[in-house]
Amino acid sequence: MGILLTGFLVYNAVIAIGDLQTGRQRQADIVMAKEVLAVKHTLNLIPTGKDHYYVGVSADGQGYLIRAGESWFKKNFNADNKAKDGSLHVSAPVRSLNTKYHRDIDKLFAEMKSAFPDGYYTYIYVGFLVEDVIRFAFIAFTVICVICIAIGLKGKKIPHATPRSESVEVSDENTVKNADGNTRSGNSSDFLSDVLSGKYSGASKDSKKTSAVFRIGLVSFILAVLTMAILIFRFFR
Repeated sequence: MGILLTGFLVYNAVIAIGDLQTGRQRQADIVMAKEVLAVKHTLNLIPTGKDHYYVGVSADGQGYLIRAGESWFKKNFNADNKAKDGSLHVSAPVRSLNTKYHRDIDKLFAEMKSAFPDGYYTYIYVGFLVEDVIRFAFIAFTVICVICIAIGLKGKKIPHATPRSESVEVSDENTVKNADGNTRSGNSSDFLSDVLSGKYSGASKDSKKTSAVFRIGLVSFILAVLTMAILIFRFFR
């Protein structure tokens, strides 16, 4: 599990960092665009989102498949599918289209395949920033969780049961022996109750620190699992 988690962490770090490098992004000036495919996603019949794919045409007549939100189109294009400012500069990473959508795209553009310099089985992912924010959040939460675990393990020491006034030891199941050698009646459960009540606690400040670290680690773990689930779900979209 550790190896798989590390691999997933490194994979997302490489993708996120690579997406932000302008040299690895596809550059295109789009003058016209039209929606050609809309995909609804559900999880056990519960709607989880909708992806929109557009075909953008550059000034030189080249075509590009673009994945973006519906708001992106409304913001940048008119009702006649023309760019509001004459042209729209697009700079975003390229992704591979899920194979289950290939047939739908083939029906539309099989006869115009040469017009797509990148092919139409790949798309320019305009909404990549949202996904990369989730990637960086997953990385951050995972790192925080690991650091908290490391701190917790390093500071996890079982203190000797030392009372504030005298030391005790459990001689057997029915007696508790004090430091002077005298015994008093009782059993190990009585002694455990004393320890839990704080009479024989040796590191209260450290316990508070450990508890705080544990809470931070637990919250980070939950958020890391949540963001990882979102990334896995989006990977198969």
